[in-house]
Amino acid sequence: MRTTFAPLPLLVLLAALQPVAARPPECNSLQDWSEVPIDVRAALERIVGPVAAKGQDFNATDVVRTGLPANRYLSACERPDLVAVALERGGRGYRVEVFHYGSGKVIRRWTQLTSKAEASSVNLLKPSAGR
Repeated sequence: MRTTFAPLPLLVLLAALQPVAARPPECNSLQDWSEVPIDVRAALERIVGPVAAKGQDFNATDVVRTGLPANRYLSACERPDLVAVALERGGRGYRVEVFHYGSGKVIRRWTQLTSKAEASSVNLLKPSAGR
């Protein structure tokens, strides 16, 4: 039985042609509600109602204060195919809701139950396990 080996340069070329796992595009942070594209803001406000800017008062509990929205901007990021937005939501219980907007509409959303102290650590791109 005869065994042959490919020359080293051929092996290097074949290794170079192997598919490489593509890293997802970077998601660029949007610091303020005003930085979120206007079409995304409009779509979200049609779904949840008015949104207060980061740091502004909002109705964080079920004790409603007249004139305040029930939602507040927490964070967002943008990449070519997606805008991900996290909103603090009030009502019977404080929570963070994350919306993915792409192709002209909300394409995914989930609720993250968390404390206000831990809200800023919510992952914008992937829900935590069990949520």
